[in-house]
Amino acid sequence: GAHELQAWFTHRALIEFAGRAGWIVSTSLVHKDDSLLVEDGEVRHGVTDPDNPPTKYEDLRGVVVYAWPKGDKASKVSRYVPKATIDARRAVSDSARGGFSPWNTWPIEMAEKTAIKYAVARGLFPVDDSAVYDADAGEPQPGPFVETRAAQEQAHRAHQPGQPAGAVAHEGIADP
Repeated sequence: GAHELQAWFTHRALIEFAGRAGWIVSTSLVHKDDSLLVEDGEVRHGVTDPDNPPTKYEDLRGVVVYAWPKGDKASKVSRYVPKATIDARRAVSDSARGGFSPWNTWPIEMAEKTAIKYAVARGLFPVDDSAVYDADAGEPQPGPFVETRAAQEQAHRAHQPGQPAGAVAHEGIADP
């Protein structure tokens, strides 16, 4: 039958994919006292004090995600993600609940991560990973490993007592 593949990538993986597509990505924290001129989500003018970055979540006004093609910083694009948008995502995040929460331990870093994922979802920069394929041969090359749920379930069954032993085939872009 048909298999469904769902993948969740960390913000670091998205930055890596952007790099493979020829883009550089960075973020800038916006302090509640900083001023910005934002039009359609893009920062047109900003005054941020690099000596006064927000160190507490309550001092955060938002995060600016910047991206530009390698070697062409003049083509830099940006997306401002206000704290209210970050808070809305935090409110529905499973990782924001419970005893240990990265949102409680590292709120600024989680805000940056959320802003990067928000910017990717809105197409600020490409995360194309076609570099793992050889253009001439069309064959997978070493790259990130992707495992389907079916392969995970097969691996789980293979390690159950009383089940026949056997090799587990992994479906993916490349072998681990």
